Amino acid sequence: MEVLSLLTGKNETLKKLLSITREYESDIQKKDYSRSGYFKKRREVLFKVVSLYDDKISEAKKSIISIQPTLKTQIQSLLETRNRLLRSIQEADQKIISAVAQEKEKIFDQLKDARRMKGVIGKFKSQWMKESGEEINSQC
Repeated sequence: MEVLSLLTGKNETLKKLLSITREYESDIQKKDYSRSGYFKKRREVLFKVVSLYDDKISEAKKSIISIQPTLKTQIQSLLETRNRLLRSIQEADQKIISAVAQEKEKIFDQLKDARRMKGVIGKFKSQWMKESGEEINSQC
């Protein structure tokens, strides 16, 4: 039946999404952000594919007049698989969001420190130039 193949295709796409999400999660844990662009683009494409499957499934559901018990069982199984995949994707996403937020805080702290040090260096230069300038003037 068409609905079964569409649900199966959607689940396969969700498996791919989970796979790339876990790969990126692994990269993030290693502080490797080099594949962020790839991850974002690939993820967008896969979500578009999932959306297309949803549209096709909605269309196919309209054409079903009655559901046989075995078909109903197969559909329920595929929907349970979908739900497990979505929970796993959500859990991995939460880990990625948390890791990125921590890294963002570290970067902000480093920027604050750099700005503070720039101010200290500016004050030092200003004081040094003032003192050195007076010494040079007195020697001339």
